Amino acid sequence: MLLSDVISGAALKRPAHTALVCAGRSHDFAELADRAVRLAGGLTRLTDAGDRVAILADNCVEYLDCIYGACLAGTVLTLVNQRLAAAEIEYVLNDAEPSVLVVGAGHYGRVADVQAAVPSIRQVVVIGEIDDDLRRPGVLDYDSLLAGDRPDPSRAHAGDDEVAWLIYTSGTTGRPKGAMLTHRGIMSATLNAMIEWKPDPDDRQLFCFPLCHVAAFIPLMYHLRQATVVLMPGFEPGEYLRLIERHSITHTGLAPTMLNLLLEHPAIDSARVDSVRLLVYGAAPMSPTLLESGIRRFGEVFMQTYGMTELSGNVLMLGLDHHHRAINGEPGLLAAVGRMECLASVRLVDDDMNDVPVGAVGEIVVRGDQVMKGYWRAEQATREVLVDGWMRTGDLARMDREGLFYIVDRKKDMIITGGENVYPREVEDVIARLPGLSEVAVLGLPDERWGEAVTAVVVPRAGQEVDPEEVRALCRTSLAGYKVPKRVEFAEALPRNAAGKVLKRQLREELG
Repeated sequence: MLLSDVISGAALKRPAHTALVCAGRSHDFAELADRAVRLAGGLTRLTDAGDRVAILADNCVEYLDCIYGACLAGTVLTLVNQRLAAAEIEYVLNDAEPSVLVVGAGHYGRVADVQAAVPSIRQVVVIGEIDDDLRRPGVLDYDSLLAGDRPDPSRAHAGDDEVAWLIYTSGTTGRPKGAMLTHRGIMSATLNAMIEWKPDPDDRQLFCFPLCHVAAFIPLMYHLRQATVVLMPGFEPGEYLRLIERHSITHTGLAPTMLNLLLEHPAIDSARVDSVRLLVYGAAPMSPTLLESGIRRFGEVFMQTYGMTELSGNVLMLGLDHHHRAINGEPGLLAAVGRMECLASVRLVDDDMNDVPVGAVGEIVVRGDQVMKGYWRAEQATREVLVDGWMRTGDLARMDREGLFYIVDRKKDMIITGGENVYPREVEDVIARLPGLSEVAVLGLPDERWGEAVTAVVVPRAGQEVDPEEVRALCRTSLAGYKVPKRVEFAEALPRNAAGKVLKRQLREELG
């Protein structure tokens, strides 16, 4: 099954039913399917089969056009995180080498001259209106893509093993890597979640995560059930509450950071949220205090998921039943990330890929159709994580006799802050440029609002002084805002083991 089959199938079954509500406009399934086909026709004129089409935009109907339509043109959609800094965006584009860049008007100013820096881009297409003084020659308006001929059917992807999405995820080397997600993988993740979430055609799902993330599979799940998706251009607590009431939202999802902001909003006590029957959270564990506050306001509707980009979605789920038990005398269950979902196999192994006993710590490895095909043009990195059909996640966990997994550490030291992934190495490489610095270590520390706060521990050279704001300012010039350290701590030396490796666990204990 191809991604385009989701929308075309829904258009056959419920053509006049509302598929999408975004920015005050509604689109039925027939219209959304037609838009995808017309976009594919436009892309066919601009690309060759196998080309990458990059999109850099906030959530909008045009984003869904690309998700459903790119494969009909025989192209691979590259989802670019709009929160990245200009230098990071340029790196991703040069690595993916797209022939077309679709960019939202609000982000066009940052990439107006991108064709000079990324030679592969032959055409820039802008969603929305831009000022004439910013417009470069040859820039195409998005709507003109929808006005052309239908696509050549022979250009469409021929099978579900073809790559549908290229999503970049940070790596331990400090350079992002493009995870190649196939149609089969994305649809497998979609079905895996559908079994647990149990959406039905009359549900209304409020989606507020950026579509540039792997969570983009969620709207596909609801469209596969011919249900309505209400899409927020970006998360804003007050508007989120208004949309729940206006559309009688039944299913939604939040990162713990978003829930915290929501519960702090002045309208939270007066808002009508009783229509919500399922609220899925992920990206970071929920603190018991925050969860209890959420349950008092929304009821027992919470479910947690665990996954990652390379898995096309989620593979573990902590369900409504476990949350009920947690608030009724078993609070320790909230430390779990869940049990295996139906369509993926999950094991805990040692360094030699041998299973560890129940209760022992091992690395989470995953096998199933939803595992990525590999990293784009990174064979060595692919071989390191795909071993004998299993995906090495780098997360260390233990499993209890009930089959619940508990994360105990991250083998790769990844930080999850506000639902975004940050790898310390890329932040450390930037901070290391600062004069007067001897060494630096970056780690995540628990934070009630953000889940984890990016924290830099710096060691100044003898006789030198380092201003914390200098550290943050330097990071802002090269990194997305969420990667900039929220805390800067000073040390005379970094703790190391006999091999010279920095002991970040010790730093977390000392600073946490």
